Amino acid sequence: MQIIEKITTTQTKLFIIKDSHSYLSYSSSHPSHAKNSIPYSQFLRLCRLYSEDFSIKSEEMCDFFDKRGYPASVVQAGHNHDKQIDRKAAL
Repeated sequence: MQIIEKITTTQTKLFIIKDSHSYLSYSSSHPSHAKNSIPYSQFLRLCRLYSEDFSIKSEEMCDFFDKRGYPASVVQAGHNHDKQIDRKAAL
C-alpha cells in the first residue's frame, strides 16, 4: 500500500497482487525439507486470506501442487495440518 499525503487530503493506492502459482518444482535440487514446507506455508496463507472459501481454494491449491510434481502425500500433509489450525490463531 502506498499512502500519498497532501496538505488537505490523503490518497491511498491499493495494489492487488495476483498469485502466479509459480511454486518451486518438486524435481528441483533444493533440499527436501525446503520443498516439503512449501505446501504447508501456502495452505497457511490460504487459511489467513479466506474464511469461507478455504475448502474451495485449498482444492485449487492441491491441483497447482499436483501440476508442479509434488507428491500427494506431501500436499495432503500440509493441507491436513493447516485444517487443524484455527483461523484466529493463524492470523
